[in-house]
Amino acid sequence: MNEQHAAAGHFVPIGSNGFYTRGDTRACFDQQPIEACVSVSACLTALRITGNLNWQQEAKCAFEWFLGRNDLGLPLCDLRTGACYDGLCPNQVNANQGSESTLAYLVALAEMRLADHASVLACDKDSTASKPSSSQEGNSARHSLRSTVTMPPLVNTKSQHRLRGYTRSYRFSILYGMYCG
Repeated sequence: MNEQHAAAGHFVPIGSNGFYTRGDTRACFDQQPIEACVSVSACLTALRITGNLNWQQEAKCAFEWFLGRNDLGLPLCDLRTGACYDGLCPNQVNANQGSESTLAYLVALAEMRLADHASVLACDKDSTASKPSSSQEGNSARHSLRSTVTMPPLVNTKSQHRLRGYTRSYRFSILYGMYCG
């Protein structure tokens, strides 16, 4: 993940304008939502497996790319509709809002919400198991993604009609995220 950070600290996916071989010059643009989505997924998987909280920060950083913490400082997701623009070009956001990009954003959002829900449950379980010490109270704040990033709504009523055409497993994962957040 170190190669996917700008000097300012934000996530920078490798651009799709050419291939990247480690050690060579990488394409900076066009940056694609699918790259941010799979980075969120990979980081949250690493967090679950290792328990290393650095992966939580990496997942947050990759997710914030959708919200505007990127090279151009422009949001790629439309919080009103739940749609996502197709990419970040050198000077602007690609104005198309295709299904792949929208699903990439919604899946990343659902995964962040599920991770937040799981971390809150784990913190609640830890605190009921024994009386929390001051260090455990600090851990609760660190574990909860809710304390580190503001989660936009998954979808609103107007955009729920978009769920009709998706496969059952996609609908389940998206809707599960709506009710767990």
